[in-house]
Amino acid sequence: MRLEKESPAYGDKHPRFGIKGGEVDVKELREFLEALRQVGYFEKRVPTSLPVVSFEVRPLPGESPELVMASAKRVLKDALSIV
Repeated sequence: MRLEKESPAYGDKHPRFGIKGGEVDVKELREFLEALRQVGYFEKRVPTSLPVVSFEVRPLPGESPELVMASAKRVLKDALSIV
Protein backbone atom coordinates (compact mmCIF):
# COMPACT_ATOMS: atom_id res chain seq x y z
CA MET A 1 0.00 0.00 0.00
CA ARG A 2 1.31 3.46 -0.84
CA LEU A 3 0.60 6.72 0.92
CA GLU A 4 -2.54 8.43 -0.30
CA LYS A 5 -2.30 12.01 -1.55
CA GLU A 6 -4.49 13.08 1.37
CA SER A 7 -2.00 11.72 3.91
CA PRO A 8 -0.05 14.32 5.90
CA ALA A 9 3.07 12.22 5.12
CA TYR A 10 2.53 12.28 1.33
CA GLY A 11 5.12 14.04 -0.80
CA ASP A 12 8.48 15.39 0.29
CA LYS A 13 7.70 15.23 4.02
CA HIS A 14 10.45 12.79 5.11
CA PRO A 15 8.16 10.65 7.29
CA ARG A 16 9.62 8.17 9.75
CA PHE A 17 10.89 4.82 8.54
CA GLY A 18 8.23 2.13 8.44
CA ILE A 19 5.23 4.45 8.30
CA LYS A 20 2.17 2.59 7.00
CA GLY A 21 2.12 3.05 3.24
CA GLY A 22 5.64 4.49 3.26
CA GLU A 23 8.50 3.58 0.96
CA VAL A 24 11.44 2.89 3.30
CA ASP A 25 12.01 0.61 6.27
CA VAL A 26 14.81 -1.70 7.40
CA LYS A 27 14.80 -3.83 4.23
CA GLU A 28 15.11 -0.89 1.84
CA LEU A 29 17.74 0.87 3.95
CA ARG A 30 19.70 -2.39 4.17
CA GLU A 31 19.59 -2.75 0.36
CA PHE A 32 20.81 0.83 -0.04
CA LEU A 33 23.70 0.37 2.39
CA GLU A 34 24.62 -2.94 0.77
CA ALA A 35 24.74 -1.25 -2.65
CA LEU A 36 27.08 1.40 -1.22
CA ARG A 37 29.28 -1.35 0.21
CA GLN A 38 29.36 -3.21 -3.12
CA VAL A 39 30.57 -0.16 -5.02
CA GLY A 40 33.29 0.48 -2.44
CA TYR A 41 31.81 3.64 -0.95
CA PHE A 42 32.88 2.79 2.61
CA GLU A 43 36.49 2.18 1.57
CA LYS A 44 36.97 5.54 -0.18
CA ARG A 45 39.41 8.06 1.24
CA VAL A 46 37.49 11.06 2.51
CA PRO A 47 38.36 14.16 4.56
CA THR A 48 36.20 12.89 7.43
CA SER A 49 37.15 9.95 9.64
CA LEU A 50 34.62 7.75 7.79
CA PRO A 51 32.48 8.17 4.66
CA VAL A 52 29.25 10.00 5.48
CA VAL A 53 25.77 8.66 4.90
CA SER A 54 22.83 10.76 6.01
CA PHE A 55 19.08 10.65 5.84
CA GLU A 56 16.27 12.88 6.98
CA VAL A 57 13.16 12.01 8.97
CA ARG A 58 10.69 14.51 10.37
CA PRO A 59 7.88 13.98 12.84
CA LEU A 60 4.40 14.46 11.50
CA PRO A 61 1.95 16.61 13.47
CA GLY A 62 1.30 14.91 16.79
CA GLU A 63 4.37 12.65 16.65
CA SER A 64 7.10 12.83 19.26
CA PRO A 65 10.39 14.06 17.75
CA GLU A 66 12.27 11.98 20.33
CA LEU A 67 10.42 8.79 19.36
CA VAL A 68 10.87 9.44 15.63
CA MET A 69 14.61 9.94 16.17
CA ALA A 70 14.91 6.85 18.37
CA SER A 71 13.05 4.82 15.75
CA ALA A 72 15.33 6.11 12.96
CA LYS A 73 18.39 5.10 14.98
CA ARG A 74 16.93 1.63 15.56
CA VAL A 75 16.19 1.17 11.85
CA LEU A 76 19.73 2.26 10.93
CA LYS A 77 21.23 -0.07 13.55
CA ASP A 78 19.08 -2.98 12.31
CA ALA A 79 20.00 -2.30 8.69
CA LEU A 80 23.72 -2.05 9.50
CA SER A 81 23.70 -5.25 11.51
CA ILE A 82 23.01 -7.27 8.37
CA VAL A 83 25.21 -5.41 5.85
